[in-house]
Amino acid sequence: AGAGRAAKEGDLANLNLKFEVNGKEESEDVDGIELGGGRILPFLDEGAIGMKVGESKEVTGSFAGNHPMAELRDKETKFVITLVELKERVLPKVDDELAKDCDHEDLASMKKALRAEVQKRLEQDAEEDLARQLVAKLCEKNPIVVPPSLVQQQSRMTQRELQMIAQMTGQDVNDPNLVRRVQADSETKVRAGLLMAEITHLKKIRRSPQPPAPSRSPKRTSRRATRSWPSRPARTWRGSRRSTATSRSATCSWA
Repeated sequence: AGAGRAAKEGDLANLNLKFEVNGKEESEDVDGIELGGGRILPFLDEGAIGMKVGESKEVTGSFAGNHPMAELRDKETKFVITLVELKERVLPKVDDELAKDCDHEDLASMKKALRAEVQKRLEQDAEEDLARQLVAKLCEKNPIVVPPSLVQQQSRMTQRELQMIAQMTGQDVNDPNLVRRVQADSETKVRAGLLMAEITHLKKIRRSPQPPAPSRSPKRTSRRATRSWPSRPARTWRGSRRSTATSRSATCSWA
């Protein structure tokens, strides 16, 4: 528990914030915030670190430039922070028991699997970065005009994806700069798609033909042979085994 000690970075805190808006005092409870995690305004984060449960502190800072309320954007305001509750992250001991909880035989095999996974991700990141550079250069050398309707369609798809992410993470997607980046990114994606389609056509690139399905004897006309069976769904693989472990000892807890 965090009673009696000073809050530090990485702690989970419940805060009460009091501030003034247009001459009216407002109060807001912010629960489950990881200090130093960047989920609240930086000066509030810094102000809460070092406080003890029950203490209050006055800090001064500005609201974010992309605040949903236009009248509060970049406005300097005094805040009174009260630390209501504090919890400390308690990590499990790294040993064979933890490895077994993560579906590995022992600690050595878990480390080996994690190294292989990290190496694979680094290689994938390198390939994706190279692909992005190639696409960017391709679009730079071929500044073709793209249909606005396709750009708008791609932009809407990207915005929907961002909104889903924002709902899960509590982020704001109404930043004008973000909207402009989405628009530019959508235009690049459409241009790259059109260019790649033209390259495929000019180079006569074709997919490798699939092997023909084995023929069946026409004489077999039983209901079992002619019934249309649904295709078997592809197996969905989870991420790393580390992330799927649900044992209490394999995950961090809060005390």
